[in-house]
Amino acid sequence: MTESTKKRKLVVLGAGLVLAASPLLAACGGGSSSDASATATAVDNTAVPTDTSTETQAPAGGVKLANGEAPAERTIKVTKGAFNPNTLTIKVGQNVTFKSGDSGSYGVKVGDLDSATVSGGLIETFEFSKAGTYNVSEEIYSGTATITVE
Repeated sequence: MTESTKKRKLVVLGAGLVLAASPLLAACGGGSSSDASATATAVDNTAVPTDTSTETQAPAGGVKLANGEAPAERTIKVTKGAFNPNTLTIKVGQNVTFKSGDSGSYGVKVGDLDSATVSGGLIETFEFSKAGTYNVSEEIYSGTATITVE
């Protein structure tokens, strides 16, 4: 590599570092505290997702962890990136069990609950107390399912 090529690479690298650091340096500037909070608010507002679906979503608090295991017809197997079945319709008050379909570990999130871990030999059962459509996601491999409670 020639000297001029080395110098060009250093200049490009240095310019990239300056551009990457410029937001941090601007935040450290001598502006007032109201400037900093206005900047933070603007950033926070851009991160809020918007739900544009017309489907009836599950009510908050309509699902909770439960003890025991649901019958086979209300058991969903979780595998890498998938639920089987990926749609299920149940009645208010019924439980659904999530069971690992292989030896993997999965983070299953149902409705507005924090995720629960399902792995080989472990199950998680959820009780649905309110009608609605509950989105289910697998947080490690991005599988999705839908549970409709009537």
